[in-house]
Amino acid sequence: FSVSKPTDDGIVEITEYHKFKGIFWERMELNHFPYDVQELSISLTTPLTVNDFYFIENTQKPSGVNRTVFSDQQSWHLYEHVEFQFEQHREEYLLNYDQIHPVLVCTCHVGRKCGYYIW
Repeated sequence: FSVSKPTDDGIVEITEYHKFKGIFWERMELNHFPYDVQELSISLTTPLTVNDFYFIENTQKPSGVNRTVFSDQQSWHLYEHVEFQFEQHREEYLLNYDQIHPVLVCTCHVGRKCGYYIW
């Protein structure tokens, strides 16, 4: 993480940097099989509320995907572009139902390599 100096109005910006590695699952939409492109999304949230915390996209340093470690390169083409969507969710089954939490949805896309299926 990095911490910036306080601004004139006393706001301090804290930036966290994360690398994710893992095995993820996504429901496939096969309407255009074998020419399909799938969205792969990860939702990030925090126990803090929108009054205490919010996500801001860093437009100076664009995000990307490390395609060299993508394990399914024989079947899929992983696009480098990453999209962000900012949402807010309530904890439905907690005592503090009034609390709204920020959610960041990061989405990348994969396209099926259809040569095997066409041949």
